[in-house]
Amino acid sequence: MVRLRKSNFGLALLAVLALQLGSAAVTVVEAATGTGGDWAMLYADPAHDSVNHAATTLNPATARALHVTHVYTGWRIMGAPRRMPEFPPPIAGNLAYSVAGGRAADDLRAFQIPGGQKVWDVPCPGCSFGPPVISGGVVYIEYAGGVETFSASTGQLVWQSALAGNPAFDRPVTVSGGIVYAPSDLTTGSSPTQMVYAFDATTGAVVWSSPDDFRCCQYGPITVADGLAYLTFSSAYFSSGGDFLLAYDAFTGAIVFTTRVPGAFGPGVPAFSNGMVYVPDGCQLNAFDAQTGALRWSAAAGPVPATWGQCDSSVTPVSETGILLAAQGPNLIAFSSATGQPIWTVAGSFSQASVANGVIYVSDDASLQGIDEATGSTLYSSGIICSNPSVAHNAVYAWCLPSGTYGSSMTAFGI
Repeated sequence: MVRLRKSNFGLALLAVLALQLGSAAVTVVEAATGTGGDWAMLYADPAHDSVNHAATTLNPATARALHVTHVYTGWRIMGAPRRMPEFPPPIAGNLAYSVAGGRAADDLRAFQIPGGQKVWDVPCPGCSFGPPVISGGVVYIEYAGGVETFSASTGQLVWQSALAGNPAFDRPVTVSGGIVYAPSDLTTGSSPTQMVYAFDATTGAVVWSSPDDFRCCQYGPITVADGLAYLTFSSAYFSSGGDFLLAYDAFTGAIVFTTRVPGAFGPGVPAFSNGMVYVPDGCQLNAFDAQTGALRWSAAAGPVPATWGQCDSSVTPVSETGILLAAQGPNLIAFSSATGQPIWTVAGSFSQASVANGVIYVSDDASLQGIDEATGSTLYSSGIICSNPSVAHNAVYAWCLPSGTYGSSMTAFGI
């Protein structure tokens, strides 16, 4: 479970020991690609609601029949037991993408789905270990000095940003409406300045950049919806310190509002749905009016006040109906998105969740689970340890670690 901040990505890069690749795969019948929607970026889409809105065959009635349909044995992370990537790779069309290696020798790679064969592999020094974004046939990813883009089908370089001052980029980008949004750090003298850059998605030209000095600390990627770009940050220098939600005009960079976020230990990534923005912070879950920043409600998702690590929410999945809100914390809790009233609770320690067609997919310490969005009842349990899942092409994808094995393999679950 991860809150996407700069230090977490640095630790994740150091934690990965080696990525071993090959073309071998254990193949079983799997749902056809091109149906059931892609998972083309972290948290599914620019709104970061963690919902696959195009899923069709996966639903509460069919999820009970989930089973392993494909194990990509040649596409795996090697490491200590239970060592798995914290983010599933994005999947778009018949390809999936991932970054491997350390900062000295990173590679960006594309794999065929469902076969698992490596299609292309290009050097990407300093690339963010967070997943790339695929949009309009182009792969977008942050690297140490800016943003690089590649052809999604061939891996050929399309453009690379060039910025003065050597800013550092190590968090996932967001692509929406022809613009690439990228948080960065720029060190000037002894003072770090955290900025947001917006690039033209076709040319790489800077559309706008934020003039704000956040000092510390921006969290995660930028959330974009309905003409606004949302960022959460903490600052000891801003209005006597605290946690904040900031909204930009997505096309000009003008600040629309800045509002304080109730909670402690740093806000999570904003999730947008039905005119509201939801921000977890420690063990509190907060709902804001998306246009004004007015706080609509705040609810406890665990002990308040919490101690560090009790609730490590990074983003809040919002159901497709807009009725339920599932918050990651010491338990999995569903709230009314309108009022913040709790509806059901499932005890346990869970990973980041993904939602599709009435089913919540989440991993605990023992297995991948499918949970009925309406009732909280368990529909499916894999029996093998898996990391944060994603949903694409009417299948669930996760890095999984079968009992007795050393290193995790990308695994697909279907019906």
